Amino acid sequence: MSELTTIARPYARAAFDFALERDEIGVWQEKLIVLNEIVQNNMILNILNDSSNKNIVYDIILSIFGDELDIHFGNFIKIMLINNRLMVIPEVIKLYIYYVKSKEGRIDVEVISAIMLDEEQKNNISQKLEERLSKKVNLQCSVDKDLIAGAVIKVEDTVIDRSVSSKLHRLYTAIQS
Repeated sequence: MSELTTIARPYARAAFDFALERDEIGVWQEKLIVLNEIVQNNMILNILNDSSNKNIVYDIILSIFGDELDIHFGNFIKIMLINNRLMVIPEVIKLYIYYVKSKEGRIDVEVISAIMLDEEQKNNISQKLEERLSKKVNLQCSVDKDLIAGAVIKVEDTVIDRSVSSKLHRLYTAIQS
């Protein structure tokens, strides 16, 4: 997964920076989403696997976008095609959206708890994370009863594991050593 992120990062960054400069962040995001849908099509996937069909793929993408494809986004697609990178479009979109949210001062946080959190607990977690991260937090909560008690909080590449199951696992590992 990190290899895909490494490959996708320069494309996502370039797309975001260009869109930001031209005040077209939403337009580019929509075009990236459409491009992703095209690339995920089984017929396109088969054509992409044959590197000699790059022109065919580009022509198909051109016909699907029609008048919506400007020269800049067309060049973006060409560069990705030439470098055999269209397969990382899903990761490009994730990074692009991350850049958009970061620019807007927002961040997604996943909270996995042993029980359903009530509104007061969610507000508490949001408030503390907003103070710590200096960003507006969007909590995505889920339940995993295997945690026994406690919670796991995932913020970008950081995981804060305060679950009982994790503590028991660490204790078990320490005893076994």
